[in-house]
Amino acid sequence: MRLAKRVSGIDESVTLDITSKAKKMLKEGVDVVNFAAGEPDFDTPAHIKAAAIKAINEGFTKYTPSSGIQELKEAIAQKFKKDNSIDYSSSQIVVSSGAKHSIYNVFQTVCDEGDEVIIPSPYWLSYPAMVKLAGAKPVIVETNRDNDFKATKKELASKITKKTKCLVLNSPSNPTGSLYELEELKFIAGLAVKYRFFVISDEIYEKLVYDNKNHVSIASLGKEIYDLTITVNGVSKSYSMTGWRIGYAAGPTDVMKAVSNLQSHATSNPSSISQKAAQAALTQDQDCVSKMKVEFQKRRDLMVSRINRIKKISCINPKGAFYVFCDISELNEGSVMLSNALLDEAKVAVIPGEPFGQDSFVRLSFATGMDNIKKGMDRLEEWVNKNG
Repeated sequence: MRLAKRVSGIDESVTLDITSKAKKMLKEGVDVVNFAAGEPDFDTPAHIKAAAIKAINEGFTKYTPSSGIQELKEAIAQKFKKDNSIDYSSSQIVVSSGAKHSIYNVFQTVCDEGDEVIIPSPYWLSYPAMVKLAGAKPVIVETNRDNDFKATKKELASKITKKTKCLVLNSPSNPTGSLYELEELKFIAGLAVKYRFFVISDEIYEKLVYDNKNHVSIASLGKEIYDLTITVNGVSKSYSMTGWRIGYAAGPTDVMKAVSNLQSHATSNPSSISQKAAQAALTQDQDCVSKMKVEFQKRRDLMVSRINRIKKISCINPKGAFYVFCDISELNEGSVMLSNALLDEAKVAVIPGEPFGQDSFVRLSFATGMDNIKKGMDRLEEWVNKNG
C-alpha cells in the first residue's frame, strides 16, 4: 500500500475546493458572487502591516523560539487576562501557524489510539479529520436549529464514556454562528470536571459577537475547568489576518510543554514577521475590530432578512462569526449538488453543509460587501423560485 492508513481516508477540504473553483471563475471573467469565503474581506489594518514592514526592515527574519517570541506570548497572556479573565503565563502559551495548526497540535498531544472526542454537529469540517489523524474516534452529537444548533445537556451527557478524552467547543461557531451562554458553559464545565476530560475551546470568532451578546471563555469559570481546558485563538478572523498564519493555544503547563516539543519537530517556529504583526494587532488600536464588527452585523441583518423571505429556504439569526447556515431541506436536494448547481447556474458560491455534518443546509458567508449581498440574494431568490 503506497499511502499510510492515517491519510488514506482524509478528503480534501470542500470549503477550499468550492472557494478555489469560484476564484478560478472570477479570474476567467465570470461574474460570481462569492458567499463561500471563510475570511474577512477587509484589508489587514495599516498599523499591523506597518509592524511587519518594520520587522523586515530591521532584519527580524530569522528563526525564533519554536513556541513563539516572548513579546508576543506576553501580549497574548495580557489579552487573555483583559478580554477573557483567564490567567495564563507565557510558559502556558504556544504560538503556531494559524489556529488550525494549534488545534491539530493539541489533538496530537492529548489523544491516543482508541480515545473518543465529542464533537457537536454541525462542526467545522476539519475537527473530525484531525481527530482521526491523532488515532482517536470522533463522537458526533447531533443538534438542531430549534436549539440554535447547540448541544443539549441530555445529548452531551449521553455521549460520555470511559474512553472520552476531549470535547470540542466552538463558540461562536463555524458554520452556524451559535453562541453558548454562561449557564450552558457551566454545565459543560461540570461534565468535564466530573468525568475528567479536556475541553478544547476554539474561540477564533470571539470578537465577532452581535446584538450586545457577550462571549464567555469556559476556562474562566473556575480552577477545576481551567485545569482541563485548552483555549485556542488567533488573529486571522478578528484582525483580517488569515494569510499571516498566526494562531495560539494556552492550557495546562504539561500539555503546552508537550505541544511545544511536538511543534519543534514539525514546523519549528511560525513566521517571525507575522509574529511581530500579531503582537501589534493585540497591543495597539482595537478600533479596527469594532468597525469591522459593526459592518458585519449590518451585513448579517441584510442576508438573514433576504433569505427568510425566499420560499423553501430559511435560517436562524447567527449570534456570532460571519456565516448564515441556511436550511435547504424543502428543496429536496443534497447540499453538494445544490452548491454546484448554484455556482454553475446562478453564479453564486456557497458551501455545502454535508462536510459540516448537516446535508440539508448550506453555509453562506456575509464577509462581502452589501452590494454583493444584494446581488447574490437576488440571484439566489430567482434560482430558487425557478428550480424549487
